[in-house]
Amino acid sequence: RSTDSMSRSVSYTHLDVYKRQLYATGQLLMRGLREAAQQLGVPMLVDGPGPVFQIYFTDKEVVRNYREYAACDRSRMSRVHAALLDRGVNMVARGLWFVSTAHSNVDIDRTVEQFTDALAATR
Repeated sequence: RSTDSMSRSVSYTHLDVYKRQLYATGQLLMRGLREAAQQLGVPMLVDGPGPVFQIYFTDKEVVRNYREYAACDRSRMSRVHAALLDRGVNMVARGLWFVSTAHSNVDIDRTVEQFTDALAATR
């Protein structure tokens, strides 16, 4: 029995480390995308907890429902999505992003660079 509880404790500790890493990676990417849009003067909302988040091309501080989503610049989203795919970055077409513990800081930096390039090319 003591082995079971020790194994469980080690497992929970590892899961906690992965969870913290996952959230930190997502926050790093979110911050990079937000800064890229600000530098280019593109109104964009980045919303979510980190591992999964959404971007919206809008000057709103929050998107709460379909009407607010429909008022976003979905045409720009479509252009940015296509430009990202051309650059090897796969974002869900509606602006949804996923990160995993497999993503390194180098991956995040490259993604932000490609996003910045794609956003500038589609203005």
